[in-house]
Amino acid sequence: PKTRFRLGPLRFTPRLELRNAGRDSNVFVDPTDPVSDTSVVLRGSVEGYVPLARRLRVSGEGWLDWSYFRRYTTERSTDPGGEGRAELDVGSFTLVGGAGALQARQLYSIDIDTRTLRQEKRVYGGAEWRLTRRLSLSGGAQMASYRYDGRATTAGGSFATAGSLNRNSLTGHTEARYRLTSLTVAVATADGIEDEVALSSPGLRKTRS
Repeated sequence: PKTRFRLGPLRFTPRLELRNAGRDSNVFVDPTDPVSDTSVVLRGSVEGYVPLARRLRVSGEGWLDWSYFRRYTTERSTDPGGEGRAELDVGSFTLVGGAGALQARQLYSIDIDTRTLRQEKRVYGGAEWRLTRRLSLSGGAQMASYRYDGRATTAGGSFATAGSLNRNSLTGHTEARYRLTSLTVAVATADGIEDEVALSSPGLRKTRS
């Protein structure tokens, strides 16, 4: 990562971002009585990088989102998140591993009226193999969990959000890259995804794509 500051071996970049600012014309997604409010989303974050050895690198990022509504204070939220990553060079291979987590409270879809609190956690690992200066192959896997506030429901209260969206996900990824010219790279990728829903009929609990 490109960083702005350095403190001993630690290289880091702090940021303050204005991610959104405007007027929400229908704060509660109400089809009959919409209300509006001014909203702002700010993010404070720090990205860091430490070269522990000639072949080992560790990087990470932490952030805090502040969602502000001027009138409807119940819609305000403070949402933390972070992730870390390690890379190790072994000959023509680079081994990669990492983990991350976040908490967010936002509108998930137009079918859910409330800003649903959700938590995500993930771990991943993989490797890249540089066969030649032009050709490289990489692959890896990620395990992730998604959990939603059980009190939230869809429009009309037809079903609980958590029962329908809580799931564990396993993703496998492969990629081939071939450098055609100094400005052009051909890339081929393939993914396999398996989702296991926490509450569902036995025949519908797992989906694969």
